[in-house]
Amino acid sequence: MLVMPLFKDTGSLLPQMEPPNISVFSIEQMLAADVTEVSQAHFWELVPGHAIGSISLLVKKGIDDRPVLEISHDLCHDLGTQQLAVQTGNE
Repeated sequence: MLVMPLFKDTGSLLPQMEPPNISVFSIEQMLAADVTEVSQAHFWELVPGHAIGSISLLVKKGIDDRPVLEISHDLCHDLGTQQLAVQTGNE
């Protein structure tokens, strides 16, 4: 009984599985219309309850990417990601 929580936590940490509350599909649906492509999205838990991630966004030509960065950081924070690296590019 005492060891079971340890097995559950390390069982998902060792293979660096995607946290259950973060879905790339939900991120794609919620991002601004200025984003044409979401790729290379990787999310994992470094320690239980501390999710981190990285994502690459393709922004429409001529669009300022600062608002897109703010929206993506806020969205991922709301989904439980404490640290996020975002790479943006233009069409």
